[in-house]
Amino acid sequence: GSSEDRGGTETGTGEDTDEHLTVLLDGLRHPRVIAMLRTSQALRHAVVRLLPFLVYGRAHLSAALAEHIGQTVDWGVLEDSHEAQFPLEVRCLLDAAASVGCDQTALGTISGPTSGGGHMMGDLSSSAQLLCDDLIRVGFTDATIRTLKKDAPAMHELPLSCSAISKKEADVPWVAYSARAVLPAVLKVLTGICRCHGATMELLLRAGVIPVLHRLQDMPGDAGLQAEILVEVLTLGPVKDEVLRLKRQAKERRAAMATKQRARALSALSWGDATKKKKKK
Repeated sequence: GSSEDRGGTETGTGEDTDEHLTVLLDGLRHPRVIAMLRTSQALRHAVVRLLPFLVYGRAHLSAALAEHIGQTVDWGVLEDSHEAQFPLEVRCLLDAAASVGCDQTALGTISGPTSGGGHMMGDLSSSAQLLCDDLIRVGFTDATIRTLKKDAPAMHELPLSCSAISKKEADVPWVAYSARAVLPAVLKVLTGICRCHGATMELLLRAGVIPVLHRLQDMPGDAGLQAEILVEVLTLGPVKDEVLRLKRQAKERRAAMATKQRARALSALSWGDATKKKKKK
């Protein structure tokens, strides 16, 4: 009989898959392959979908893909580049990481770390979570969160009585922060991972970046939009209480500021009427 690798997959099939992943990752460095990917969006999309699929059910391949992503993606080098300017290999790897949880939220499968080990994953959900565990293990997720936190303005609340000018001045550092070229790509990959991985959500909570995301989503541009999507994904997992608390707090604050502004407007109107009456006398 044929020997089997971990979890009951035939060795031949497992070895073939090992080779397929190696060939694909090596190919992403080859100039001719890069040239083909650059001219064919369909081919690029196929590669992005194939990468996570090849590691399905194979813990050692999941680890290998995560390590390759961790070694290849250097956020420091990418800091001043927009996503379209990233090397194509990096874009493919980031898109693969971002797509890992895309089909998981509909299944209600967001959870914490898997047990990992050398066992065959029972379904796509647990396989996706294992890859996310591995991305944490190799330091990729922490590096991505650090990049998100870099240059984030200090969090402080304006007094309810602040003027529109004061509010506009307070927005200046946030507008500058949201304009960072690398930020949309960072937010996109974190969103994809968080779609199926509660442990990554909890890392965001412990890193103190959920208030940053909550503030960032009010900013114009791609970063603001991506932050809004990530915040919505976070409401589906173990950090939803913190996200909902911030949303409730912001809503109450907006209502309080609106009440204060109405009171100021009425006061000014009353003062104006009183002045007119005095002049008539």
